[in-house]
Amino acid sequence: MRNPLPITRFDPTAPLDLSPLIIGTHTVRRHRLAGTNYTVYSTMHGDDVAGRQISHPDASDCDSHINRFIASTQPLRARSAMLDTHLHDSIVMTLSKRELDARDLCRMFSKTSAILSPVLSMLVTEKRIFCRGTARRPIFTAPALPAHSVTPMEQ
Repeated sequence: MRNPLPITRFDPTAPLDLSPLIIGTHTVRRHRLAGTNYTVYSTMHGDDVAGRQISHPDASDCDSHINRFIASTQPLRARSAMLDTHLHDSIVMTLSKRELDARDLCRMFSKTSAILSPVLSMLVTEKRIFCRGTARRPIFTAPALPAHSVTPMEQ
């Protein structure tokens, strides 16, 4: 009896289907690896490539690529927090009312310690806030703000 499925051979000149795939909620681009018969699958996060692999990805592969990509862009968020003067002023205002440790500040401002720690050390360096306590549990405070003084415009 003959085999009902014919044997197909690899033809390097045959046109390949390299259209994007949708796997779960993720878009995966595919392209040939030059000089081989392998296909590279690139998981996309917007316009950026979040991860690449040669085997066909499943939803968990795409999720792990996206999570790693987002974690690698965290330093960008930390840099933007360093430039956020409104955040700096809010921290100083809060600490002028009472002293808090770094964990409570992170919780209060909904930031991770990786983002808020450089901001706090910068404010300590600028002497806008003060740090006491231990290296493991620093406690921050700010000098009390002066009482509301009447400016000439308000008179």
